[in-house]
Amino acid sequence: MRFYRKTPLELSGTTVRKSIPLDVSKGEDGGIAYSMDSSGGKLRSGIGANALELSALPEGETLRAVFEADGAYALYCESGKIYSQTASGLQESGIVFSRMPVSVRFYDGGEKVLLSDGAVSAVLDKNGTAQKEIVFSAAVFAYGRLWYCNDGLTLYFSEAGNVFNFESGIGLGGTIELSDRKGKIEKLVFFQNDIYIVREYGVQKLEAYGDEKEFRVEDVFSCAKIYGQSAAATERTLFFLAKDGLHSYGDGKIADFTEHFLSEQTEVRGAASDGKYFLTAETSGNMRALGVFDENTGGGYLVAENCTGLSDCSGKILFVLDGKGYEITRGGAFAGKVLHRVWQSAPVTPCGGRALLRELDVRARGALVLCVHSDEGNRSVCVPDGGKVCRALNLPGTHFTFRILAEDCQVSALSALFLKGENVS
Repeated sequence: MRFYRKTPLELSGTTVRKSIPLDVSKGEDGGIAYSMDSSGGKLRSGIGANALELSALPEGETLRAVFEADGAYALYCESGKIYSQTASGLQESGIVFSRMPVSVRFYDGGEKVLLSDGAVSAVLDKNGTAQKEIVFSAAVFAYGRLWYCNDGLTLYFSEAGNVFNFESGIGLGGTIELSDRKGKIEKLVFFQNDIYIVREYGVQKLEAYGDEKEFRVEDVFSCAKIYGQSAAATERTLFFLAKDGLHSYGDGKIADFTEHFLSEQTEVRGAASDGKYFLTAETSGNMRALGVFDENTGGGYLVAENCTGLSDCSGKILFVLDGKGYEITRGGAFAGKVLHRVWQSAPVTPCGGRALLRELDVRARGALVLCVHSDEGNRSVCVPDGGKVCRALNLPGTHFTFRILAEDCQVSALSALFLKGENVS
């Protein structure tokens, strides 16, 4: 569909045709997208989310997080209680956490997930949940060993092939003491065949090949304070949120959405799958949102929903919204809702001074509302699906911002024709 004039304007030295960039991933002030993917120079609908088939919890319980292993679920509730759902149905585990647990996926005769709040631990497998003695604040499974930390400075590792044997000795388990110069250990991430130690003020790499005597830790970089639970890695990129914004390490890219996240965060969680990084955090508008970032294009957008308990479960990304569990999908409806998808450009100053916006040209599929704001006024145009709108906008100003609102649409190009001059009206 296009906006056009029945009698096209003749381009001259006083007119400027400006292509409006649709990609807001460049970090330009003011550009943002909600539930709309703006990568690759086009706009399209963002992710969807399907409800998980979970049993109803007992009255008075509110779901906060879901963890999955080999077809079974561990349901963490606001009360701290853990319920397990298996083929046999829903069962109360008798385990109570003081806060939302961290998790580590491992393989020990089958896929399992270990959960801990630093004081209590539980293991989830296809048969349900059971309490374990090992407790941790950060853990990772790598090289057939379980690695964990609970005091912020000491790494414990199990015997290879025996994840619950931490007896020290050659060919067995052991410990690695780390200095505190980068702060406490916040998270352990397996990335590109090494263990990355995410600390309060930087990242280190643990190389743990072969004999235990040859294990060594090296500094990778230092940075502003890191929100440890935000760290997650795809095959090519390690992502995390720090007080000074979003970071990526590796071959991938990430949109500079720093201005959209608060420097002080209270509850942050990250997960990654299939080349995408997902982040739940507080935005600069004091709103909780789910961020979606693509390592291949560097594109990113926000979903304005208060999702909790974000977790990566064997390539699936799970979360809880309004007390119900969901799995992220590539598209479609999001948690049964019709999302209001919004895209806004960075401010455009097409002529370096005052100008008149004469006409717009938009190529799109699906109904949308296109709004233009300048320092001298506003214009809005409704675009029906497959329809044509003939309208001269005639909006004067110096700086222009464009916004698209839709429920489902695709936009491949947007351009505007401006008339230069201080006396235009």
